[in-house]
Amino acid sequence: MLTTNYDSLLERFQEAQHRQAYTWKESDLALNDLKSGRHVLLKVHGTAERHDTVVMTESEYRDVRSNPSYRAVLGHLLQGYTFLFLGYGMNDPLDLDLVLKWNAEAFKSAARRHYALLKDPSDSDRDRYEREYNVRVIAYSDHAQLPAILEELQRTAACQP
Repeated sequence: MLTTNYDSLLERFQEAQHRQAYTWKESDLALNDLKSGRHVLLKVHGTAERHDTVVMTESEYRDVRSNPSYRAVLGHLLQGYTFLFLGYGMNDPLDLDLVLKWNAEAFKSAARRHYALLKDPSDSDRDRYEREYNVRVIAYSDHAQLPAILEELQRTAACQP
């Protein structure tokens, strides 16, 4: 699991309680756990409980991007797992969007496809996310549709080999 949120809401869910939480500052530990088959929660913008991990300014984003362990763990995740972005607007030009773009450019047609649930995206945004980030948009028009969409995605994923 990967989140850009600073709060501890995800850690309260039963599924996430079985995951070790790390911030970008512990990316090397997160990568070791992932390679050992353990589940993690990576808080890429830090956590409110530790102010030294919070990423908000352009210089803080630059510091995070220059961290080799952070880049390694995100590369490992984006090439090894298929992501479904929920509640992420695909408009973080200083961080995840850059990483998605680097991944798509580095691996070209071999880059793993990811997905994003977005409310009422424009056709040009949908095309750009697919072309630049290798992220296919699953559009919806009303938040009330989300439970049914997630259930359908779960059924579809269960049928995949």
